Amino acid sequence: MSDQIPQPPGQHEVLTSPGGAPVPPGGSSGGRFGGRALVVTGIAVGGAALLGGGVWAAISFLGAGPQPAEALPDSTIGYVSIDLDPSGKQKIEGIKTLRKFEAFRDEVDLDPNADLREELFDLIQEDAGCDSLDYDDDIEPWIGKRAGFAAVDLGGDEPVPAIVVQTSSAKKAEDGVKALKDCLGGDSTGHAIKGDWLILAEDQDTADELLEATEKASLADDEDYQKWTDEVGDPGFVNLYAAPEAGPYIADLVASELGADTDLTYDDEPVAPDPATEEIEKAFEDFQGMAGTIRFAGGSVELEVAGQTGDDAVTAAIGAGDAGDDVLATLPEDTAAAYGVGFGEDWFEPVVEQLLAATGEESTIDEVVADLEAESGLALPEDAETLAGESLAIALGGNTDAEAFDSGDPSEIEAGLKVKGEPDDIEQVLDKLRPQAAEEGETLVSEEGDDGTVAIGMNESYIGTLTEDGDLGGSDTFQSVVPDADDASSVLFVNFDASDDWLDTLLRDLGAPEEIVDNVAPLSALGLSTWTEDGVSHGLLKVTTD
Repeated sequence: MSDQIPQPPGQHEVLTSPGGAPVPPGGSSGGRFGGRALVVTGIAVGGAALLGGGVWAAISFLGAGPQPAEALPDSTIGYVSIDLDPSGKQKIEGIKTLRKFEAFRDEVDLDPNADLREELFDLIQEDAGCDSLDYDDDIEPWIGKRAGFAAVDLGGDEPVPAIVVQTSSAKKAEDGVKALKDCLGGDSTGHAIKGDWLILAEDQDTADELLEATEKASLADDEDYQKWTDEVGDPGFVNLYAAPEAGPYIADLVASELGADTDLTYDDEPVAPDPATEEIEKAFEDFQGMAGTIRFAGGSVELEVAGQTGDDAVTAAIGAGDAGDDVLATLPEDTAAAYGVGFGEDWFEPVVEQLLAATGEESTIDEVVADLEAESGLALPEDAETLAGESLAIALGGNTDAEAFDSGDPSEIEAGLKVKGEPDDIEQVLDKLRPQAAEEGETLVSEEGDDGTVAIGMNESYIGTLTEDGDLGGSDTFQSVVPDADDASSVLFVNFDASDDWLDTLLRDLGAPEEIVDNVAPLSALGLSTWTEDGVSHGLLKVTTD
């Protein structure tokens, strides 16, 4: 799925965001490293932080050549690498694309011909406050094109953070590090040099340990690292890796981000684990590793990830197979947004069980199902699985007036559900739901299509268009962001240009700040597709701009 689709003349450019990529365990350099010389020297950290905000997404391309993984030991459990000095063509094209966004123009006054290493140095130096350092004299003579930030297991209670920076001269790198430490009045940061790489750590003993461990076996030669980086294909300008041993750290990070309680003590007394935390930990207890990469080549930038967390009953039941686009591809070509997914057999109960575990609900699944049956009038799980069919797509029409969302009348919104299943059985389930809709003053409309699908919704005219065999899957806009839909188990698609300013109007109606509205204006389309191959889960995110 990493093959690039040629960009037709006059078509949009492509931009992607690395948001959502797993952060390597071990945390940031703040606190653990102590010395600010490392912050100034470790351009990798500054670059990685900026990448996390989407600032540098699309300004570089990492081709073949030495990789930071060569200068790290095989006990590395989390790793991010970046290119600090991309080729001129890639840099210029990327910066031109980013300059379409007002936030980038306001916050980063960057010339397309600028040396990104120097720009990063200036930003970090401003924060560090070491004015006596000069990029041309102290940094440029030795700094290379690539850098990496890692968390490494050296046998202690916690993994240690490490930074590696490519050098063009070991001697000049030594001089540069000395100048940095002198500027800051002495610093405890440790460093070592291995070939063309400068290794930075929190102290000299740790730097020496990292060097010794790397000389025994490098991350680049590790079987897990090779397996997962191969799964995502050619390297990009940002590369991510998490070893199997990273599972507990990722679980803790995910739990924290979701607001789950990871503190299992109160007044120094142990308390029962948060049910949501337990569920997250369970999901990662069989974690087998992952890798990701962001590419910018041939007019296209994409974030692709691959990983494996062990058996997952929900994933096996929903989003399994390649039916993600079976219905979605038949939607009208002017669809503004859609989500398509395929279903396996007996998917309902695994989903409910996971929801119960995640929310900490103490009710049994039988009790929850009984409550749902009483409220809905459905027979569960049979009716729910019938209604979902083999695959379905949720669609938002491209001609919806965004003001319709404020009307309170769902029949004014071009929205609907298209299901591939057994039409007669689906209609029987809908008949159970119609009385409840009528009590709310709404009419549930359904219509069978020629291809054995059923369109369901409240906007009768739009439901009529859904029954037709549309060509969303064949449109250039769709294919530019979902290049291999036939293999996808799920697909999310958004066409920001489906109708005039529909997204701008919707965001304003929702009370979004004007700066957000201004910064989504350049967006053209978004595609997020997932698929499974030989038991490995893959994901591809692409975003296009006008």
